[in-house]
Amino acid sequence: MALEKARRGLYFRNSFRSVEAALVERHFLPEGAGHRVKDNVRRLVTLRQGNLVDRASYEGLAPVDALFCRNVLIYFSDDSIRRAVQIFFECLAPGGYLFLGHAESLSRITDIFTPIRFQGALIYQKPLEVTQ
Repeated sequence: MALEKARRGLYFRNSFRSVEAALVERHFLPEGAGHRVKDNVRRLVTLRQGNLVDRASYEGLAPVDALFCRNVLIYFSDDSIRRAVQIFFECLAPGGYLFLGHAESLSRITDIFTPIRFQGALIYQKPLEVTQ
């Protein structure tokens, strides 16, 4: 269901409640009661179904500049979070960003990412150079 909605790329007023009108106009076209993501933006996005803790689900994706995993890890055990986050780390390009939900924190899980405060949110960045 969520992937189908994302593939349609059609969003309504509530999705834009804190987005500047200029950004909506730049990246979306009005359609009916909503706005559809412009094709030039849609071509930049890959959507696929997978298992967050199964490396096979990520084949052919790396390296990516950003991963969004919002409000999912809160349902995982610490061990499953560690596995998923390690895979995220491996998939991200150096300097890439991991976006989690506001209630999700990696502070007790791992220190492989650099936490960055940004406009009231916490974003995790993969270091530009990884030391092993």
